[in-house]
Amino acid sequence: MAMAAAAIAGRRGRFGGGGFSRTRYDEPEDDGPSMLWIGLFAVCGVALVVAGVVYAKSSYEDPRKELVAQYNDEVDLWTEKYRKEFAQSKFSWRILNPHMKEVTVPGTVCPPESDPADCTPTTAHTEEQLVTLNLTAADKAKIAWTQLPAAEKEDALARPQKLDDIHTYDELMFGAGGMFPEETKGEWDDADWTGEPYLLELRAETSSGQVQTFAMGPLPLLKQRPIGANQKMCRIHYGNNMHNGHCWDTLALSQICVQLNLTKDGWVGDKNGNIGCTGHDAAVYDKHCPGTARLLSPHTATCDFSLVNITVRSAQDPHVAAMMLTAGSLNFGPTPGENWQSGIVMLAVGGVLLLPVLPVLYLNLFAKRRSYHQHMMTDFDSIRTGSSRSRSISPHTRVVVGDYDQDAVYADGDLPKTGTVSQRGGAKYAAQGVEVP
Repeated sequence: MAMAAAAIAGRRGRFGGGGFSRTRYDEPEDDGPSMLWIGLFAVCGVALVVAGVVYAKSSYEDPRKELVAQYNDEVDLWTEKYRKEFAQSKFSWRILNPHMKEVTVPGTVCPPESDPADCTPTTAHTEEQLVTLNLTAADKAKIAWTQLPAAEKEDALARPQKLDDIHTYDELMFGAGGMFPEETKGEWDDADWTGEPYLLELRAETSSGQVQTFAMGPLPLLKQRPIGANQKMCRIHYGNNMHNGHCWDTLALSQICVQLNLTKDGWVGDKNGNIGCTGHDAAVYDKHCPGTARLLSPHTATCDFSLVNITVRSAQDPHVAAMMLTAGSLNFGPTPGENWQSGIVMLAVGGVLLLPVLPVLYLNLFAKRRSYHQHMMTDFDSIRTGSSRSRSISPHTRVVVGDYDQDAVYADGDLPKTGTVSQRGGAKYAAQGVEVP
């Protein structure tokens, strides 16, 4: 009886008093697959199964069919009516300002106290410069128009996507380049470019002779816009272009894109009067010099602006409808059959990934339960036979007998003959293997 009580007390000491805690018996055996890989398989498998169900369910609907039907209607109208009217129209452009003009540049005189190495006097002379003029109606009438040539392009829908049910058409636009000079004179004055801005006019004439004129500008070839960046970000991303309390980004004119609607009054802009292809200004600015991938810097003084193109498109162009219907992606989306195939593939791959998960989890749990059961049976066998594993005590053990403490040194295997283990001694000393008769 005493041996059984000591063995039970010893178990309480090892497992933390009245409850069980993690011991070496609960440690999993490292003889199976890594649970990290099993977890990864489980996450990927569940994600693929969920995605496969979503795709399979979406195959019962066909939003693509409605979008393609609307697009095909626009293509048919373009082919039967609008393309012919657009091709028979004429579009021309001209630059009203600035103009090259011979101007007199006054001479300069160096101050008497200046260093001759830092100042070079000049004499008065004449040179040609770009100058903005105040033009009268008669002056404008003398400026010639340059007609824009037609340019045919292929359909520009995104690929890959199913094109069997999409109507094709011949795209048409008008465009040209070379409006601006290769180089322009000017310099930066903080965020302002001192070069002369350009004022353009576009004339649109229908086949019936209706003429509309659109003014664009003044358009600076280079400009800067404020950016919401702190000093550190400005130094890293914008060349430390910090002045007037703001960070500035340098932009160059890259193209001019005009989009017009054909009405009974001729070619006009949209309902807000805008003529830009994106619904805003026709002038498009970019962080690169036109026609190149060279990034601008705060010290960029010029680009080859002869590469700037002007383009005129019809608002009835199916390309415009495709951009609106597809939110700019030019892809109408997968068909129901493609959604079904994608869903089946995802379900199959997800199922394959999940196949080893449940068996491995079950085997891992079974192995832990079996190990725990074996250790429990070993302990109870020790109690029943009176041969507890924990008979030995350490050389220095404090044994609490009755109501007082007794320090004793016992040889291995020797036990006290009388006394009871008090609550003050607790499981701490019982855990040393002390048997109490």
